[in-house]
Amino acid sequence: MKAHAAHPVTCIQPEYALFTRDVEAGLLPVLRQNGIGFVSYSPLGRGLRAGKLTRESIQDDEDFRRLLS
Repeated sequence: MKAHAAHPVTCIQPEYALFTRDVEAGLLPVLRQNGIGFVSYSPLGRGLRAGKLTRESIQDDEDFRRLLS
């Protein structure tokens, strides 16, 4: 945490959704300990859990969400 002491971080925004919960074990306790805020990126799984995204609605063949749906 030497970096945080030299240049404090106020908030981070990692991906955090139902299928990407790996921040819970290691990252969230460190953030709490250092008073750093957390804003979830893509809490609905990049649109997959919103109920609107389907394989057919993804136009770009390079969009990796095609592999997830």
